[in-house]
Amino acid sequence: MKKLVFLLFALLPQFAAAQAFTSGGLVFRCYSDEGGIVVGMEDGYQQPDSLVVPETVYDPNDEQTYTVTKIDENALQWGEYSIVTLPKTIVYLDEDAFSTCNRLMHVYCFATTPPRINSDGAFDSDVFERGTLHVPEEAIAAYKEASEWKEFQQIIAIDAKLMGLTAVTERQEADSRYFDLTGRQVTRSALRSGLYIHNGKKIAIK
Repeated sequence: MKKLVFLLFALLPQFAAAQAFTSGGLVFRCYSDEGGIVVGMEDGYQQPDSLVVPETVYDPNDEQTYTVTKIDENALQWGEYSIVTLPKTIVYLDEDAFSTCNRLMHVYCFATTPPRINSDGAFDSDVFERGTLHVPEEAIAAYKEASEWKEFQQIIAIDAKLMGLTAVTERQEADSRYFDLTGRQVTRSALRSGLYIHNGKKIAIK
């Protein structure tokens, strides 16, 4: 009996909830078997127009870097952003992950395999009508057949610049221009947190 009790106590840390922490305005929990999970947005965080979910996140609790794989239930609802970028590492979106995001117009998902979505849905239905889903060109057909993703009325290929496939031209180097994900040029002084194209390369500004 004593051995059984000892074994149970030894296993407790494996089942204990991971400690939450914030990074770049997002709240994460990290697990050794699941990776990093976005569970919310930091209270009082001034939301950017372009929200970028990172591929990896550093957990200060155990001083480890984790791959970001999931967006938790209700995690990013009520967002004021018009652009959301999901990394290629995302595999799952839980229920209402992006519900009531009334300004959301563009969703960039770099995953070549469409992430699974909770059967109750991650997006509001009106996003499918007004919004555009940007995915890797080779994955367009898969997204058009995937549950919920296929509801987007517009599914197009991510610009090659964003996939890191185009070379930097001399003109771009000389001008050192910044562009947002919709192709609009942005002055350096006007940069906010989000994803941009700078000298032909994709960069994230925190």
